[in-house]
Amino acid sequence: CRKTDKPAAALVQELAAIGVRQVNDAYWWAREAIERDPRFLSSYNTLGVIYRHHGNLQEAEQILKHVLELEPGNIEVMSNLALVFNDEGRGAESKALTRKLEQLQP
Repeated sequence: CRKTDKPAAALVQELAAIGVRQVNDAYWWAREAIERDPRFLSSYNTLGVIYRHHGNLQEAEQILKHVLELEPGNIEVMSNLALVFNDEGRGAESKALTRKLEQLQP
């Protein structure tokens, strides 16, 4: 894990630039962003996406649900959770969340 003095928001922006090819590096960047500022919920969303891309669907679901408890209207997190539900074969839950997203974002 690389240590840096950058704020969590800067780490998450850099993380987005890394891409999915380097999931392990991305994981450590997201973890460090969470450590630096646990209130910056985008870091948790990013970690959920990383878990999903790595195939850790249960962990992805858990962390994304945690963010939704704190920010129930977070459209980005809802969208990512719908993808996780779909990947888990939980089509009905994925569709229900997608319908909710469509209502929030017509």
